[in-house]
Amino acid sequence: GSGMHFGSAMDARANVDRRIGALQKKVQQNPQDASAHYLLANAYLSKGQFPEGESELKRVLDLQPQNMRARMDLGALYLSQEQPKEAQEEFAKLVAQQPDNATAHAGLGVALADQNNHEAAINEYKSALRLEPQTRGVYFRMGVSQAQLKQYDEAIASYSKEQEESGDDAELENALADAYQAKGMTQQAQEARDKAGQLWGGRKE
Repeated sequence: GSGMHFGSAMDARANVDRRIGALQKKVQQNPQDASAHYLLANAYLSKGQFPEGESELKRVLDLQPQNMRARMDLGALYLSQEQPKEAQEEFAKLVAQQPDNATAHAGLGVALADQNNHEAAINEYKSALRLEPQTRGVYFRMGVSQAQLKQYDEAIASYSKEQEESGDDAELENALADAYQAKGMTQQAQEARDKAGQLWGGRKE
């Protein structure tokens, strides 16, 4: 009906709260309904209620251990919450379930890199890229791990591949500059820094 409208953001929030209420009722009535638990998890996560979202995703996986989407979401949630050990566990299970899932390998790579296990991370990134050469961001992350291991030539090659795949950006140029600097190639490093500055400048306008 009519009445006051306070803009869509508030409506959206009220909607999510209503949906959470309805779904909570649903899972109380049908505790075995995995899809209701999954929808509830997503509603919680959209509100930033991470502990609630996590426990609902775990509930889904108790009911359906083969549910790839829920496990992927849980792994991603752990990465975003800086719990790489827990993320590693979920992505490792995904990789075991679906060895040809590039996203699972990439997620596992990030979880390993976040624990400074860069050798193992690079292997996972390579698996991801073998399966899906066009995956955005994976070459970049691989370069970061290679640079951590002081493999600067490999890192520079990875960053260059990322440029080919995804186009250039300031973060990429800065990473390149660091790798060149570490190799003592000061001129190339300076050129990359200048380019990064231009790319940032272009973004702001």
